[in-house]
Amino acid sequence: MTRVISMIGTQVCRIICCLISLIFTNRVVFNSVDTTAILSIPLGRSQTADALCWKFERKGGYTVKSAYKSLTWQGQYDQVSVQSSCWNRVWRCKIPYFLLNFLWRAGVNILPSRERLFTKHVPVVNVCPLCQRSSETVLHILVQCPYAREVWLLSPLGWFNPQVSSFLSWLDAFTSLFNKWDMAFGIYVCWNIWQSRNRRVWQQKFTSPAHCLGQFKADFEMWRSVQRNEFTDHGGGDSRSRVVHWKKLRKKKKETNKIEGNLLYHKHNIQLIKTNEEVQ
Repeated sequence: MTRVISMIGTQVCRIICCLISLIFTNRVVFNSVDTTAILSIPLGRSQTADALCWKFERKGGYTVKSAYKSLTWQGQYDQVSVQSSCWNRVWRCKIPYFLLNFLWRAGVNILPSRERLFTKHVPVVNVCPLCQRSSETVLHILVQCPYAREVWLLSPLGWFNPQVSSFLSWLDAFTSLFNKWDMAFGIYVCWNIWQSRNRRVWQQKFTSPAHCLGQFKADFEMWRSVQRNEFTDHGGGDSRSRVVHWKKLRKKKKETNKIEGNLLYHKHNIQLIKTNEEVQ
């Protein structure tokens, strides 16, 4: 029975297409462009009647809630894939965890900038503490501020300032353009600009752009050497990145195994003494 209905439906569709073609070729109703467009519409073979369907609801019915959500969040829906690829490039960079945390907070706009505090009704003056000219957004303090611009221009990367409206959009463009090492260097630059901003706010100390850039160059070079040796360990506190080299023990009762730990900020030498199968 189902096969018979399917065959009847197919025959009906063919008859309708023939009739439409005869009418359209005589140009009684539509021109040739409209005829081609209409004939390219696929015809369903089911026996159910057509019905309107609302794509923002699972069941296809219209609701005010889904309409409001589609209007207010449509722009964010369009950026989901862009943001995902941006964060994937950042995670593959293998920078220390404290930098990943900082970058994520900057990307989702939860850093305690004055613009953010002002929108949360905190009684602050929404002016950049470094330039005293513009509103202090995350994009402004890390990229567009004259102080930040000087720091970037002193770096090997230069000042990368595309026409974007948020720091996350800037980060997406930045990670798409630069390689792994330049990405990591740029993230270090952002971190130190933010630290200079905090010293200005909380300690009333001004750090020159040259000093701001020079503070982390040694740390960055050590991180890069660690990455090239492919012995990485992400961690917090003082042990932010470590490379460990082991020396094989000789067959004696009392021997020493030396661990050389290269840290981003300090160097520690640790002695392990092995005696009678026990480590002291």
